[in-house]
Amino acid sequence: MIDERKFYNKFVSNNDLPHWVLNTNEESSGGFKSVSYKRRNLPTFEKWLKGQDIEVIRARQKILLNPPKNKKQKKKSNKNSYDALKEGGNEEDSSDNVKSQTDHETIQWIKGYKEPKTNRPLNELLNTNSIWRMSRVERKNLHDYWRTKIQEELINELSFLQKSHDEKRQEMNDIYDEGRRRILLGSDVIGMTTNGAAKFQSLIRSIGPKIIVCEEAGEVLEAHILSALTRSTQHLILIGDPNQLPPKIANFSLSRDSSSGKNYQLDKSLFERLFEGYKSVKIEKVQLLTQRRMRKEEISDLVRHTLYPNLEDGENTAKYLNVRGAQHNVYFIDHRHPEDNSGDDFAMRSHVNMYEVKMVVEMVNYFVRNGYTKPEDIAVLTPYLGQMMKIRDALAESFAVVIDERDAQDLAEMEEQQADEDRKGKENANGNLIIASTKSLDKQVTLRTVDNFQGEEANIVIVSLVRNFSVSGKHDTIGFLKSRNRSNVLLSRAREGMYLLGNSELMAAKSKDMWAPVIDILQKRNPPQIGFGMPIVCNNHPDYKNIIVEPEQFLQVSPDGGCSKVRSYTSEYQFSFDLSPFFF
Repeated sequence: MIDERKFYNKFVSNNDLPHWVLNTNEESSGGFKSVSYKRRNLPTFEKWLKGQDIEVIRARQKILLNPPKNKKQKKKSNKNSYDALKEGGNEEDSSDNVKSQTDHETIQWIKGYKEPKTNRPLNELLNTNSIWRMSRVERKNLHDYWRTKIQEELINELSFLQKSHDEKRQEMNDIYDEGRRRILLGSDVIGMTTNGAAKFQSLIRSIGPKIIVCEEAGEVLEAHILSALTRSTQHLILIGDPNQLPPKIANFSLSRDSSSGKNYQLDKSLFERLFEGYKSVKIEKVQLLTQRRMRKEEISDLVRHTLYPNLEDGENTAKYLNVRGAQHNVYFIDHRHPEDNSGDDFAMRSHVNMYEVKMVVEMVNYFVRNGYTKPEDIAVLTPYLGQMMKIRDALAESFAVVIDERDAQDLAEMEEQQADEDRKGKENANGNLIIASTKSLDKQVTLRTVDNFQGEEANIVIVSLVRNFSVSGKHDTIGFLKSRNRSNVLLSRAREGMYLLGNSELMAAKSKDMWAPVIDILQKRNPPQIGFGMPIVCNNHPDYKNIIVEPEQFLQVSPDGGCSKVRSYTSEYQFSFDLSPFFF
């Protein structure tokens, strides 16, 4: 291998060039100071690589061998005549004067210099003794060789270090896994996520569990289930609901809703495949019929008469108290306020209905004034991220808005895209993101998209459906609310009370198999649980009832959660007090 040290010595010695070329000596061979070039002082190697020596010599050749022709009498200059040799100089001093002050040897060297134009092979360049006589192309080729060689050495060293690190890390993991294995072998039940099962496959294999139980199996990817199975598995129990949301995948083209994805159906869980059954395989399946969450009949009938005909209500569901401040425990607040256009491309990716935003905020305030202040009391659901963003910003002024991490991530990505498209007033987009704000914990409200509230519940659920008739009438649709799975999740999250805001006519027209029966059930109840506005009632004065059609009416009609009636109390001393009730 060629020793690169000799190249370094050549750069330092510069024996092939006069001192004035690279400005390496204070005195030139003629006794004059070296030329002061208008460029930053580069290291010798960079001067060589950039061909600065060639540029300097070419400039002197131009001055000495091709003097400018000037017929006019030249003015006398007080500057040093040697300054004429500056690179790129504009001075037109007499060439004769320059020649007279430059030694004969330098002039002969400049006359005899020929700019190198060769392109020799690399092997010849590595053995040459005249690096300053290389052309620009040869210098670049030699530099590329050195750079590649250095990079290869670094890469080899890094690969060795990476391999050593991986080996030591594996040794540490084996030691930790052995400790974990001893602990787990003494356990009767082991709980982990499907991601954890995939991550600790070797640990699971060493334990050899015979029975594997997967909860919410309907929304777990098939690959995640398979990664948890080992040779020792004898019994696999999958618990889930094929009528709820399927697994999420990143690529729509691989889903069953895509024409090209019908051959893959990666969003179809193993649970759903086995539930549907195959002609060659008979899978034993059992359906749990008793539900213990939804208020008996009022809420549970909405999914019983659409999806679960054999559903039974648990005893506890008949013991719920009526929702305070509301005339009905379940109600569909019908309206014809069209969706709003946000004025940019953001509106094309999601949907917003500002009337529903204002109504939701005022309804939350109203229920809080009626005593629903615990974190599990109120949940606001909406199918669209755009609507969720507006509701979040409005609620954040008074409440600690609790948002799921998945929704928070989706919101951050959407806000970032929106900020890139429209920077006006959006520099602080991520600053509004609230996962758990610093406001008082006695005013917490849960806010979710429907997809990310599966498996959760709340005492009162307020649902903003968003979709409505458009002004033009060209885009009257309910989007993915047509999905029975998504609608099922939406309608089955509430324990005591549920309030929906939307256009009942549009929902029923666009979803004949799901929303049409739901709307029909609500309309046929006595009294009907659907209408324009929110029916409220004062807890202390049951005869004081009102219907709120506009959001502003909540504070006008019920500023303290009760009513505006005045109570009169009289003591034995005949002192009178007028108090407006403030009920919780």
